[in-house]
Amino acid sequence: MQEIKLGEKLKSFFKEKGLTQEMIAQRMGVSQAYISALLNDRQQFGKKQADKWSKEFGLSSNWLLTGVGPMQNPVNNQFAQMTEKEIEDTAADTFAEMLMKLYQQGEIYPASIHNKIVAEKNEEIAKRDKRIEELQREVWEFKQRFTAK
Repeated sequence: MQEIKLGEKLKSFFKEKGLTQEMIAQRMGVSQAYISALLNDRQQFGKKQADKWSKEFGLSSNWLLTGVGPMQNPVNNQFAQMTEKEIEDTAADTFAEMLMKLYQQGEIYPASIHNKIVAEKNEEIAKRDKRIEELQREVWEFKQRFTAK
């Protein structure tokens, strides 16, 4: 049975991370009412929920269940220590790095280059279409000369 107020410590933890009860509920796949009950010490953690919170937020499942020991896992969980904004910034930086790598490998192109390539391909197609028309005209003229004789 939990003798200390985990809820107050959790509220402080999530406030520091910039996470609202709604955000926590969404990430955990539970109702906001359930989160409220946990953070206001009206509900205790079960083993399953404690393990999920441990993985998601880097909190010690033992602490969530008993209130004993360190609040956070001793394992350095990079994302658990970060605020929502820091996670978003890290994700944005990682995404930008991936895009740059794909660009350098020639896998993707900026829109301006892409549009230029498309325009060049359209010009090639137009030239080929014109040549096909010329050849069709030559074939027609040849047929006319051949059938006229």
